[in-house]
Amino acid sequence: MKSLSKYWRSIPLLALLAFSSCDKYLDEKLYSQQFPGNFYTNAAEAEGALLGIISSYSGNFNYQLLNLEEYTTDNVLVDAARVLKADNNSQFPKKNVRSTNPLVESVYAGLYTSIYNCNAFIDNMERTKWPDNKDAQRPQFIAEAYTLRALAYFKLVRLFGPVPLVIDIKDNTPQGPLAIGRTPVEQVYAQIVSDLKKAKTLFTQEGPRSPGFASKIMARLMLAEVYLTMNGEPLKLGPQYLEAARAEADTLINAKAPGIVVPELQDFNYLFSVANENRGEIIFSEQNYGISTGQVWATGEFSYGALSFDLIREFDTSGPIDMNNPARQIRGVNPNTTAYDINQYTDPTKFVDGRFYPTFWPFKGQWNATTKKLPNFYDVFTYATTPSLYTSQTPNKTVFPGKFRSDYQYKGGDNAAYPHYDKKANVIIYRWAEAYLIYAEADNELNGPQSGAIAAVNKIRHRAALANLPAEQTDSKDHFRDAIRKERRLEFVDEGKRFYDLKRWGILIDKVNAFANEYNAYNPTDPMSLMEKGKHEVFPIPFSEIDRTHFDQNYGY
Repeated sequence: MKSLSKYWRSIPLLALLAFSSCDKYLDEKLYSQQFPGNFYTNAAEAEGALLGIISSYSGNFNYQLLNLEEYTTDNVLVDAARVLKADNNSQFPKKNVRSTNPLVESVYAGLYTSIYNCNAFIDNMERTKWPDNKDAQRPQFIAEAYTLRALAYFKLVRLFGPVPLVIDIKDNTPQGPLAIGRTPVEQVYAQIVSDLKKAKTLFTQEGPRSPGFASKIMARLMLAEVYLTMNGEPLKLGPQYLEAARAEADTLINAKAPGIVVPELQDFNYLFSVANENRGEIIFSEQNYGISTGQVWATGEFSYGALSFDLIREFDTSGPIDMNNPARQIRGVNPNTTAYDINQYTDPTKFVDGRFYPTFWPFKGQWNATTKKLPNFYDVFTYATTPSLYTSQTPNKTVFPGKFRSDYQYKGGDNAAYPHYDKKANVIIYRWAEAYLIYAEADNELNGPQSGAIAAVNKIRHRAALANLPAEQTDSKDHFRDAIRKERRLEFVDEGKRFYDLKRWGILIDKVNAFANEYNAYNPTDPMSLMEKGKHEVFPIPFSEIDRTHFDQNYGY
């Protein structure tokens, strides 16, 4: 049961607008959504509206957003020949994402829906008064809205570059963005920082009121990530932002503010389990409420989104793994067919990094009509020597992402041949592990390898059942930088971090093109296109927005 589900039935009708607008893209209904000025007369109404804002990230929108954040990186292989003629998805490996792509349209519209609803909520809360005995809750509610607005703009500006900075309720109109224009990136970041700083002063407690709501801890961690990003590409604003990022992360990992309780890092094997969601190190996650059949990386739904051989070989192993045919490995074959096929990844003695098995799901799990189930989330590798569970399919079996998979249950009835979604996996946005890695990265860039930063990285490694970093990885700033970047990659697979990390490090184009070139060497008849510097660091502004506002389009689109 989701912690927020108790609020569901009380959500005001207008708050529900957030759920439907993503499918309508950028029509005028999105821009005219407002809440009446006298709407929130008590805490229950305000809380219901906040849930409506939070829920705008749920359902189909959450995996559409992850697609943009993951599909164009070296972590994921989107095989253009194997997307079942899904042209909108084949645009990603072909590097010709169009401004009419529904994923792009939906993400852009969904983020602005959240922003517009936050604007209306903040305006309403700041203009109305409640009875004195209830007014103490207002700052907390307003802080949550500021944090959610900052989150939406933080994603928008990294995905699309300059975007209209709509922060006043009077601009929540079809004409608002047109009058504002595309706001420079640095100005958008300044507003993000302002929102998060203001939120920090308003929160009445460090942790969330309930799982799924924004919190002061979330604002602190997001601010650390924002500062780290502002020091990198494209802004490169200077070391003062590294110092600020380190300070925010240090406050978290060393509990330097009253009310901060640093949790023990969970067993990675259970971190993404539906049964354990919202516990332990989870700071903020997109809650799935069962209002949609949308599911992140569900069986068959994103079968064209395989995890790449380039990612697989980053994990520590106890012995050699044959990567002579990486293209075949990531596609997969039936178990037990050749010495170098995907079957080697089912040997638990091969991969010693405790993150590997929860991160990967090496087979397209075939629905078993006899047992009425798919291979279990945590037992999937025990099925490696049971080929009968995996029948030939198109596309072929592949290395799926293992995080955020829901449980399935056979329900019978008219659709008796198919599994139905029965529980929804939340999509994690922020968790405590990131605070340790942000601290280490910022401190290393400022001072080179220091004991505190090394200890922070080792804490992440210990949770993954790995030893301390070897001396050769901490003997210089460059070597330690490489080690930190590797840990971030392996820790946050499919959590919407890789695209942004490669971009702020200034290596997005080089890394993805190196991956594509290696893949193309094995697949000359089905090549991945290369990225173009100056173009593929951002996505196109949706055509519907360009058509309505006549904004300049991003270069190359």
